[in-house]
Amino acid sequence: ELAGCDALILSSRYEGNPNVALEAISLQMSVISLPTPGGLNELKERFPSAVILAQENTPSSLAKAITSWGHAPEPTFSIHALEELSPEMVFREYTKHLFSDS
Repeated sequence: ELAGCDALILSSRYEGNPNVALEAISLQMSVISLPTPGGLNELKERFPSAVILAQENTPSSLAKAITSWGHAPEPTFSIHALEELSPEMVFREYTKHLFSDS
């Protein structure tokens, strides 16, 4: 269960739509990950103090990222950005795109 964790560590080499990272951020939890293609870069832009990406796609680089997280200040989360991750907002956006004419 994510709610009892201090951080989420993703060792995947690819994360298209990182749902588990979205869940962690919605719980105001840090995410530490390899620098994978996909949505983690966008999350890093929106939550720069909460998402830590390793420099390289290697286990030793991930270990360094975990160590840096242990020495980093507490992440901050914009209330507005967190509201965009709420189940209601996600459902609204999903149905808007699902039923759009384009």
